[in-house]
Amino acid sequence: MGWVLEMLMTEPRALKVPLALTDQILDLVVEQTRDQQHLLADIAARVQPYSDELIAVWTRVYREAKVREPLPPEDVIRGIQEAAVDLFFGGLRSADLSAYYASFIDWGKQIAQSGLAYDRLVQLVRAYQKSGLPFLARAYAPGPALEMALHALDLLYNGTIQILAAAYIQVAHEQLISSTRIRAVGQLAIGATHSLNNAFAGVLGRAQLLAERVHEEDWRSELQEIQRTAAGGAQTVRRLQEFARTSREEKFAPTDLNQLLREAAEITRFYWRDQAESNGVVIDVVKDFADVPPVLAHPSELREVFIELILNAIEAMPRGGLITLSTARKAGQLIVAVTDTGDGMPEALRRRVFDPFFTTKGAGHAGLGLSVAARVIGQHNGAFEVASTSGRGTTFTLALPLEAGGSEAPAKATLPPTQAANILIIDDEPTIRDVVAKFLAFRGHRVIVAGGGAEGVARFKENAFDLVVTDLGMPGMSGWDVAREIKKVKPKVLVVLMTGWSADLDSRKVKESGVDRVVHKPFQVDDVLDLIGEAVALREKM
Repeated sequence: MGWVLEMLMTEPRALKVPLALTDQILDLVVEQTRDQQHLLADIAARVQPYSDELIAVWTRVYREAKVREPLPPEDVIRGIQEAAVDLFFGGLRSADLSAYYASFIDWGKQIAQSGLAYDRLVQLVRAYQKSGLPFLARAYAPGPALEMALHALDLLYNGTIQILAAAYIQVAHEQLISSTRIRAVGQLAIGATHSLNNAFAGVLGRAQLLAERVHEEDWRSELQEIQRTAAGGAQTVRRLQEFARTSREEKFAPTDLNQLLREAAEITRFYWRDQAESNGVVIDVVKDFADVPPVLAHPSELREVFIELILNAIEAMPRGGLITLSTARKAGQLIVAVTDTGDGMPEALRRRVFDPFFTTKGAGHAGLGLSVAARVIGQHNGAFEVASTSGRGTTFTLALPLEAGGSEAPAKATLPPTQAANILIIDDEPTIRDVVAKFLAFRGHRVIVAGGGAEGVARFKENAFDLVVTDLGMPGMSGWDVAREIKKVKPKVLVVLMTGWSADLDSRKVKESGVDRVVHKPFQVDDVLDLIGEAVALREKM
């Protein structure tokens, strides 16, 4: 952490244009704190006389946090805090929140690239926030003004952490594409994806709530656009979570290869479209998909193979060209082909293309990509072939066995119109908790909220509920613990786990804890309404 924070002591660099995700989060956090802009400037002006004391306190906090070992010398640590305090006061006094938050994007990216875990960075930022509160109490007399200042500062730190989360996600995205060790990237971004999912859940939920209450078509159209934007950002985060899963966390499951190919094309879009266009060449990706059934596979591993093949195709077309992704069903197998119109390769190279460490791309390329891909296909009992001619392009073909006796997924049950239900919402994130509660109450349901696991269990014992929706990650008592305690009291009540973590949870732990359903943030309100219908139907049978 020390050397990264030293960047604050140097001349500021020109900000690079962030990717779409950081743009979205920057707009989001600026909007969240826009009403506090003048109050934050006033806070900076009032607290600045105590800046020397604040530097001393932050120096102590940094030393005690021990986010990096060994610690830099004492004078370097103090210099880091002096630069941080200058950034804090200078940015807020300018009353330009967009510039203030944007200054953390490149900073957060370089911290992420240093390998510091996101959770450790958040701990340090929160420690800075907590240690600065006594200075705020000295700057404002007890009363409404102090309470407003505390609220504004909390919003500011929350926004800063979301910006840092977006920077971590962007670094993970870039490393994911360029590295053949794709799964290692997930450890860098796991905490950041959860933070952003909570942010998107709040935006999506409030937009859905307003859409229910607004009848003017122009306003409804704007709210629908907000929903689409938030859902799109959440989908980007969800893909990164899926890519980060390790093979031991994932079991063979029926898998839609057409969808995996779409995701691989999307995650590599920057290379085959944006970067290619910046180099003055045009590369297009065509999808020629047949209506094929699912195969039994490790989804994340096959997705990595498809990404590797697309990246190889891009490298084979330095003057541009066409990449075709196709699927077909043939003799009990599902065939996947990735074809490029690039330079191709002579027979001597084609025969060695799957050999470990063989590469024609120079010293900077490990040469492990295609050999690892071949091993993955072998683990799926499949075949992997390459056809290529110099000057006429290359086709990589995968043949995977179809699951014997496979059947289509069962149709979703149609539930009768939902009656009023008694619902308990447990979440330590007030934004998500309140927006879900308001929406369900607007729909005529009776809702009680709790800000933590222990409080939620106590509320459950005091009232009769048809449905319990609990967050997974809460301090003191997790969602797993909440589910177990609730099932002890009323085994047949429907318990839903709401989480912003990766889409794959341990199925054995889900079952053992008594969780009946899992909903991933951000969610569509219709998903929750379906669960309420299920809970009411269960109540009628009891």
